[in-house]
Amino acid sequence: MRIKKIPFIKLTLSGLIAIILELVSLTPVKRLVQNWQTKVIKAPKKIGELFVIEYFLDNPSHKKLIILQHGYLSKKEHQKDFATKLAANGYFVVTTDAYGHGQRNENTRVTMMDIIKKTSLEYDGLIEHYLYHTAVNADDFIIIGQSMGGMIAYHYVITGKYKPQAIATMISTPDMGDLMNYELGLSYYQNHKAHAITDELEMKACNLIFEKFNPYEKIKAIDDVPLIIQNMRFDFLIGSAGSDKLYNELKNTRSEKLFKYNKLTAFFHYVPDRAKQNIIGFLAQYD
Repeated sequence: MRIKKIPFIKLTLSGLIAIILELVSLTPVKRLVQNWQTKVIKAPKKIGELFVIEYFLDNPSHKKLIILQHGYLSKKEHQKDFATKLAANGYFVVTTDAYGHGQRNENTRVTMMDIIKKTSLEYDGLIEHYLYHTAVNADDFIIIGQSMGGMIAYHYVITGKYKPQAIATMISTPDMGDLMNYELGLSYYQNHKAHAITDELEMKACNLIFEKFNPYEKIKAIDDVPLIIQNMRFDFLIGSAGSDKLYNELKNTRSEKLFKYNKLTAFFHYVPDRAKQNIIGFLAQYD
């Protein structure tokens, strides 16, 4: 079996370019000012077995729920800047740790697909919790996912109990075929670390799971849940092949109000601020 390796040199160089561009544009300073100026409340909470952080403005309006999901090897705290930006725009934002990540202590040996399915399954209970929250409009909830978080969003929209008003994905893929025979996809997660799968039979089994649970065809068929996808031109970790394919198949049949694809020039496996602003603009049409 020929394994597609993670291009370490390309990742390193593109990561350095991303950091330089961030510093030149003073993005870290801008984010600090944003977080300092806004009056967003940040409230860590445990809902059942889930660890979450809520972000919201302290006013009585019925705020629309957004579930903001992090990626592989990350945690809910890493979504702070975007969560603050969304909350400042009037949303009730919840960041949650994916299965085995962040504050969670599951130390079982799981694949990325296991994490996607297990985390997606937990969304029903999370949404139901906020259905009874007087300050939150959970009927018209939105899911935003970054990297693996985007795959969780895709999985939930075709398997979940409740229909999102919209979903937004960043540096992700709707096609699990992108992870087949790929070093990143052929890894397992345990004790907050990723480890390479080395047994060829296990690799084949992992590929079969990606193939079996690939949401691509079902995502393509959904025409009543607005979707905005954003991938980056120089992302050497999760490429845009799956998103490109979906765009090419839907661009002549879906309006931009229902389906929008942005392919931005950005380096590394990184989401620039303009991608986040694009999502806010896209979601505003449903407020």
